[in-house]
Amino acid sequence: MSENVLEFWDRLVEEAPKSAVLFWPDGRVVSRQEIDEKADALSKNLRTEGLKPHRLLLLQLPNGIDWIVSFLACLKLRVIVIPIDQSIEREEVLSLLEDLKAQGLWDGNVLQKAEITKVRQLRNKKIVVGKLTSGSTGNPKILFFSDREMIADGKNIIRAMRISKNDINLGLIPWGHSYGLGSIIYPLLIQGTGTTWVDAPFPRDIADACERVKATIFPAVPTVLRALGRSGCEREKLSSLRLVISAGARLAPEVVHCFRDAYGIVPKNFYGSTETGGICFDETGEAALSGRSVGKPIGGVRIQETRGKRFYVESEAVYSFGNKKAGKGLVSKHLVADYGYIDARGELVLEKRAKGIVKVGGKRINPAEIESRLEELELVREAIVFGLDLEEETVLAAAVESSASRATLLEVIRNELPRRLRPKKLICFESFPATRTGKVSLGEIKKAFD
Repeated sequence: MSENVLEFWDRLVEEAPKSAVLFWPDGRVVSRQEIDEKADALSKNLRTEGLKPHRLLLLQLPNGIDWIVSFLACLKLRVIVIPIDQSIEREEVLSLLEDLKAQGLWDGNVLQKAEITKVRQLRNKKIVVGKLTSGSTGNPKILFFSDREMIADGKNIIRAMRISKNDINLGLIPWGHSYGLGSIIYPLLIQGTGTTWVDAPFPRDIADACERVKATIFPAVPTVLRALGRSGCEREKLSSLRLVISAGARLAPEVVHCFRDAYGIVPKNFYGSTETGGICFDETGEAALSGRSVGKPIGGVRIQETRGKRFYVESEAVYSFGNKKAGKGLVSKHLVADYGYIDARGELVLEKRAKGIVKVGGKRINPAEIESRLEELELVREAIVFGLDLEEETVLAAAVESSASRATLLEVIRNELPRRLRPKKLICFESFPATRTGKVSLGEIKKAFD
């Protein structure tokens, strides 16, 4: 397998330069050659601006032509790309620029250089991408990936989902997120799979873009699928779709059934992590309809269970730089921050995300235990529990997805849970706030307790 994605891309441009690869939401098309020429020109300009290879560059742009042109230009320069989500405020991005010792920030128009004396240079010359992840802590952490690892993830996903060069992705999810890189960007660079994009996640805009470009694959998140299912958009507008994928957060069976009833297609679970890329895929959609699992491990991925229901993921796509579990060959492994197990069907059943112990009133409490007990209650769809620091003490705080009133839930909790497991603070949500990538926004939930 080639370890340089540019070799794949250059071959695509040489074989069919006029082939369409990007589709404007209004239906206009952009060819491989146009994208490549723009990337060549930008790489020369950025080199003139002083960008150097094997050093970090923050990339903060919306999905679209400028995003893919900028990403390709960085690959051509051998600059290490750190995609930054559009939702992150400028002040925080500038702080990241300094903390990561990156050489600059590119927003598609202006290159802002770092005001530091020495930028970070990686000795490992194979690193091309850095992914920011905060896990459950909220504190940014950067993971570095080689070309080979990124290509492996892209190929695993292409095989698992049977993505072809003739497919067109409805590229709503952020392209720089791990989910977007693996399911949209690398299929584009490896085999020329086209993509369109939508500027805002409104159901009508999504449906209109899908109809115009005849998109065939829709990598989505549960919140968007829920909104589409309830929107009343005409079924015909999404009739070109052959595959709808959901990742980033739990996909509730009621969302799956609602979407299927509205558009005649079953959304399928896709499970992965920033550290590993794609892990599991629900090929038939049966697991999503019942909510029983996130599907089976995709080809090229092996799951190794532990006694405590944690599990390792092994594949060529797992990051190796700085990974204590990096293999001597091509395969590395990572202990995922979730509890789960492989059932009799060979599917991965997720239970809870691993969390740290909280000390409350001198007693050690596991938030995951309380979450499980809360979710056993008929009125609760999902629960998130954490330690909340007040002025003089730490207390248990719980946020729950429920249509019931807070007073009703408090009464049920008093009757069903032992005193030591009862949260002192409780907030109810009809649906949890989510980030642009579809994950539950723990930051927004915690703000609700202020």
